[in-house]
Amino acid sequence: MVRKFSLATKTICPEAKILLLVTNCTGSCRSELTGDNVLGCLVREQIPDELIPAIRGVMMGLVCFSEPLAKKLVQQQDEQGFVDTGEKLTEREKDVLQLLAAGNSNRQIALQLKISVPTVEFHTSRIFQKIGVSSRTEAAVWAKTHHLV
Repeated sequence: MVRKFSLATKTICPEAKILLLVTNCTGSCRSELTGDNVLGCLVREQIPDELIPAIRGVMMGLVCFSEPLAKKLVQQQDEQGFVDTGEKLTEREKDVLQLLAAGNSNRQIALQLKISVPTVEFHTSRIFQKIGVSSRTEAAVWAKTHHLV
């Protein structure tokens, strides 16, 4: 359901940023929480302490997951064999991933690293392949849990 909402929102308002508030995270957690516009998700118990900072962060383009959800996403990636593919990220890929995790667009990353947008897209594709993710949100969560950001 979240995925359909995310896709519909992206169609209507491509620049929308979604922050989900959930009561718990079920087995479909990973696929539901990594929609195109989903930049954050908080578990109900964490909402009082994290809501305002999360809203501000998402509005700035940052990825904001409460700690229990980030751990659950990483655990699911570990169980599915996504985390350690044996291929190490290059220094440039780490630079791109750090900027991506900070919420930068491909164009912003290109400007900051003084490379072309197609080069950023190439690096992003290789990063996704190496760490076994399929979205920018998943990559950002992976970077955070592996202490790259």
